[in-house]
Amino acid sequence: MPLINGERWRHVFNHEPADYECPFCRLVAGGEGPVNGQRDIVHQTELATALISPRWWPNNHGHVLVVPNAHHENIFDVPRKYGHGVHDLVREIAIAMRRTYGCDGISTRQHNEPGGNQDAWHYHVHVFPRYHDDRLYGTRPYPGFVEAHRRWPYAQRLRDYLAVHVTRAHYDDVAHEFEQRSREPYEELQAHLDAFREQLPPDARVADVGCGPGRDTALLRERGLRVLGLDLSMGMLRVIERDDVAQADMRMLPIRTAGLDGVWCNAAMLHLPLADVPRTVAEFARVLRPGGALHLLVAEGDGEGWQVSPYDKHRRRWFSHHREEPLARMLADAGLEVSYVERRSRNRDWLLLRATRTG
Repeated sequence: MPLINGERWRHVFNHEPADYECPFCRLVAGGEGPVNGQRDIVHQTELATALISPRWWPNNHGHVLVVPNAHHENIFDVPRKYGHGVHDLVREIAIAMRRTYGCDGISTRQHNEPGGNQDAWHYHVHVFPRYHDDRLYGTRPYPGFVEAHRRWPYAQRLRDYLAVHVTRAHYDDVAHEFEQRSREPYEELQAHLDAFREQLPPDARVADVGCGPGRDTALLRERGLRVLGLDLSMGMLRVIERDDVAQADMRMLPIRTAGLDGVWCNAAMLHLPLADVPRTVAEFARVLRPGGALHLLVAEGDGEGWQVSPYDKHRRRWFSHHREEPLARMLADAGLEVSYVERRSRNRDWLLLRATRTG
């Protein structure tokens, strides 16, 4: 009789060849697999990794595999910790699919042993987008593997969604600690606020986009401005305890065209995927009246990706980085003329641009 969690249990239910080279372990370690590569990875946590499957069904393109980061062959020997980690990530992927694929539902599959149709000897869960009458269980997958260039757009779509919403969820959880750590203005902030105020007419109407727990919102009000605080994190907004704040996505601001004299976006757009930045600055331009002012502080540098949170070493936030010339061109394309540039270094390199709405 097999021993639960013992050697004989694994011997009875495991079928991995002695010389098996696991493609999932190679990907998790940062390498390239024989079929999948790093660009197929959608999301990684401390315990699990999600990637676009290279094998597709005709009516369910872009389905995802979620695997534990440690090598365990099947459901019989995957430790409880990794099982929970995998299925927590399965849930995140399912939500992201429903938000970004336009599908009607989600199905999951998980196979064990040859008799259960397992053919990769590392525990994995399939997450399928489902559509009405898609006949998933009545069709066969395409022969062979789907080309990488067809998989990557699906990975990017899910990555971009998770970048924003995993970061938002983290800020929901750490809002009170964040408020305590950031309560005191940094050295240059008062000067930046004064310069912004000088660009605006008396009693100007402005939005603090990405207001967090409201430090800058309050400082702007002290300067006689009518300020609406906007943030995607409800946890942050609850810290403020005011009526003149609202939950909003800076990519789709709930403000009428030309309805503002100023937009203050201080260290907030840096959490957006780079692919979303052009439409975001276009949205800033849309809500500004001609002559309106933009204050934009971003992280300076190259690339984008996850960074470990200083509030919880097991959590990560998404950061994107910008260079002056490409960002200034993007602003100009949206109708925003840069009038001032400043750099500083404090825990990271920062790039400040002030711009005016043309037209």
